[in-house]
This record gives sequence, C-alpha cells and structure tokens, in this order.
Amino acid sequence: MELEFDKEMDVILRRARDGRGVLVGDDPPEKPKKHIDADAIAAFAENAIPSKTKLLYIEHFADCDRCRRMLSQSVLLNSEAGITSASPVVAPSVEMTVPWYQTFFKTQNIALAMGALVLTFGGLLGFLVLQDRNTDTGS
Repeated sequence: MELEFDKEMDVILRRARDGRGVLVGDDPPEKPKKHIDADAIAAFAENAIPSKTKLLYIEHFADCDRCRRMLSQSVLLNSEAGITSASPVVAPSVEMTVPWYQTFFKTQNIALAMGALVLTFGGLLGFLVLQDRNTDTGS
C-alpha cells in the first residue's frame, strides 16, 4: 500500500512541476521544455553526435525523465541487437595432419622412448658383460 501511495504522490508532484500547476514554495515554471526526438536519442546512444550537442543532450537527460527512459530503451534495444547480430559463428573444424617426427617429440612420447632406450642399452650392456665373462672363463 505504501509503495502505491508513493507512486501516486510522485505522479501528482510531476504533473505539478510540468507546468500544470505550482506547489506551494515552488518557483513558477518558465516555459515548457522541448523533448529530444527519437532519432536524436538513437544517434546519442550510438555515439554519433558532435561533442557540443552531446553536452546539451546530457543536460537534458539529467532533467527529463521521459527522454531518459527513451534513451535507456534505445540502449537496451541496441545491446539486444548487438547480441543477436554478434552470435558466434562456428568455424568448420579442420583436422591438421601432424608429421610423425613432431608427434615423437611430445613429452609423454619422449619419456617412453628414453625408457625403452635405457632398457635396450642396459640389456645389451648386460649381455655383452655376460658374454665377456663367459669368454674369459672358457679360455
């Protein structure tokens, strides 16, 4: 209830401020303000206006709720359009062929190759030592 009463009071005060009436203690309004048209608001949202005009529009947006709402809607629509138009394009996946020698030098492959080399040369060295012993004892 309290929130609805505040909204009604806010509407009444805005009407009074817009030149339809003057509240006690308020200064009488000079003349009604002109609103910025929709095309100019869209240009402002897209940052396509000169800097001097931009400053004037910013001052107007600070005072005018109607134009500020239109600006927020314009920015919201532009952001939604940007999201849909900038949807990610799925690139076709191209399978690259890697030469055999490049796959050999991966970390896991190098570790396996070194282990195999150590076992091979260790076995070969052990075999040669045993053969040498057999030839020394046999002569």
